[in-house]
Amino acid sequence: MSVATARAAGSSGKSTNVTLEDQQKINQFARLNSRHVEVTAEIEDTDRQLENIREAVDAVEELQITSDDLTSIPYRVGDVFFNLPVEDAISRMQSDRDELTANRVKRVAERSSLEEKMNELKKELYGKFGDQINLDPEAD
Repeated sequence: MSVATARAAGSSGKSTNVTLEDQQKINQFARLNSRHVEVTAEIEDTDRQLENIREAVDAVEELQITSDDLTSIPYRVGDVFFNLPVEDAISRMQSDRDELTANRVKRVAERSSLEEKMNELKKELYGKFGDQINLDPEAD
């Protein structure tokens, strides 16, 4: 007896047979859900990076205004800092921001596609199993 059938029998007293096709749909939903969690985390990470870049650009621009002798600033590349001319550093930050923004747009589109597929599978599986199956994320 599969996990879904055993769980269903224990919760309502009646059992619904789980076919191979049903199990494949459940497994597909689990894979989509796992990827959805990953993509959501990537979007949140990108949002943090974008905020850090925005704050860095603001700080550098403020330093430019307040300091007459500012010619270079440390710019992080990987684990190493390089002294770059201010204009080059700002240009790199804007380029990084544009790249992150494009990446974020792709991830949001991917998440949306995953949600559509997951909703289709939910509809099919809940249609067959009703309250005998739970495909909603657990509350923390």
